[in-house]
Amino acid sequence: MYANFRSISRAHIDAWAKEIGLDLPRFEAALNSHTYARRVASEEKQGEDAGVEGTPTFYIDGARLNAVFDVATVSPIIDKKLKR
Repeated sequence: MYANFRSISRAHIDAWAKEIGLDLPRFEAALNSHTYARRVASEEKQGEDAGVEGTPTFYIDGARLNAVFDVATVSPIIDKKLKR
């Protein structure tokens, strides 16, 4: 999805849902009724308020990371925060 975000269609979403084994009737009911639209909008606003300018953006303990986001980079930061 991320690699092709500019060309996502409902057909793509349905195919991906099927591919990963979602309960299709439940998934489609939630999608069609906009069950999570309010929550998505709220989380999008939270990101904007926090200064998120794109994805991926990572925060650890309120601090924005401006680095390569792999386990080797992030793990020591998390370990240091947990030791406090």
